[in-house]
Amino acid sequence: MKGAVENSHRTWRPDGPIAREAFGLDETSRKTPSLFSIDAAIAGIRYQYGFSVNNKSVRKEWLNAYPNGRKQAWFSREFGRSIEFSSKLSGENKAIEALTRPNSLYLPAAAQNNHESLTPIYQWFVEAFYFVSAERSTYRHLTVARCGDENDRKLIALLVQIADLGIADLRLKREDISEEQIKAAHDVLNSFGLDGDKARAIAGKMRSNPKDIELLHWSGKNLIAFSLGQESDGTVAYFSMLGPILAA
Repeated sequence: MKGAVENSHRTWRPDGPIAREAFGLDETSRKTPSLFSIDAAIAGIRYQYGFSVNNKSVRKEWLNAYPNGRKQAWFSREFGRSIEFSSKLSGENKAIEALTRPNSLYLPAAAQNNHESLTPIYQWFVEAFYFVSAERSTYRHLTVARCGDENDRKLIALLVQIADLGIADLRLKREDISEEQIKAAHDVLNSFGLDGDKARAIAGKMRSNPKDIELLHWSGKNLIAFSLGQESDGTVAYFSMLGPILAA
């Protein structure tokens, strides 16, 4: 949502697709628009802003303001129709509408054209709407590596289930290792003085090392696989700490 507000008018290709990821637990959602909305206090005034998009265009976009606690529908946009503007929203509204592409948002178009009332809301997205996430890549790799042992994988899967994150199981993604890579690893181990059998055994284990993990979610009666990159930061943080916990 932040990226769309910051970039849709300025850098998205006029004829390009909208970079959105459909809801993963519903197969029909690939054809259903994705909806985003915020409710925020900006400079002491409450605003509700939102939009829905599919892969090609903005389907809806709206902004409501609540000065003195009373709702004012500043603008409402629906695909294929002219944008409706409130008389309370002064500015070059119609002129900016003519500059707004079907695959870009009106709010950033207004800000790029110095709309006095809408620019502060755009600036809030750019300057004040940010995310804090902790980098736990080392812990995550340790947890993924421990899942290479089936007993550890089952225990980690159980601990994830107990946390009630909506995850049913874990599935390993194996790394595709070529015979050339196996041989190169064998040669390196040989150069460090390991005898042939030991070097071959260690190099051969590369085939079974997990590269990454997929977390399986129930969607009706089907299991849908999410990569760690599709999970929330909280889920990834919890999963990442399980490897060190088991090691302890």
